[in-house]
Amino acid sequence: MSLGWTASHNQQQQRERQPPHDCLTRRSPERVRKLRRLHKVHEMHLDFSEADASRRVLPGGAPPIGAASIEPSRALSDGCFYDIHANVWWLTPATVLMFACAASSIPFGSWVLATSRWPSWMKGLLKWPLGDRITDRVIRLQGWSYLFVGAASLVLTVLLLASPSLLANNTLLVRWLVGGVLSITVLLLLCGVVPYVRSVVLSYRP
Repeated sequence: MSLGWTASHNQQQQRERQPPHDCLTRRSPERVRKLRRLHKVHEMHLDFSEADASRRVLPGGAPPIGAASIEPSRALSDGCFYDIHANVWWLTPATVLMFACAASSIPFGSWVLATSRWPSWMKGLLKWPLGDRITDRVIRLQGWSYLFVGAASLVLTVLLLASPSLLANNTLLVRWLVGGVLSITVLLLLCGVVPYVRSVVLSYRP
C-alpha cells in the first residue's frame, strides 16, 4: 500500500516539475516551419535601412516587415526632392537672374511709357544697340519692349520657384500647366523682342 502511494506521489511531483502544456509549448511541425520563416524574414528586415524599406521587396513579392510604417508618398516625394536639387543646381542662380531682370525691366519700361522721354544718363555704350536718332516712336517701342520682357521674366521666375514641387508631382495635369506657363512666357518674350528690334532699326534711320 505504501509502495503504491509512493509511486503515485513521485509521478505527481514529476508532473509538477514539467512546464505547463499550453498552446505555445505544443508546436506542430507546420507551426515550427512558419516560425522559422518569420525568423528569417525578421533577420532580412534587420539588414534593410529605412530608406530601402520603401523600395525593396522580399522573395515572392511580399513587402518587408515595417515597410508599411513608412509612407510611400513621403519617401517618393523626398527622393524626388533630393534628386531634383542634385541635378538642377542652376535653379537658384536662374531664379535670381530672372527676378533681377523683372525687377529692373518692368519699372524702367513703365517709367519710359509714362514720361515719353529717354533717360539723359543712357548715352554712348549704355544705350547700345540703339542709334543716335532717339525719337518719340523709338522711346515708346523701347518702353513696351522692356515691359513685356520684364513680364516674361516675372512669369518665368514664378515657374522656377515652383519647379521642385511641380517636378515631384510629375502628372499629366502638371505637364499641361508647365506647358501653358512656358507658352505664355514665350508669347510675352516675342511681344518684347519685336518692338525692341523695330526701335533699333528706326534709331539708325536718317
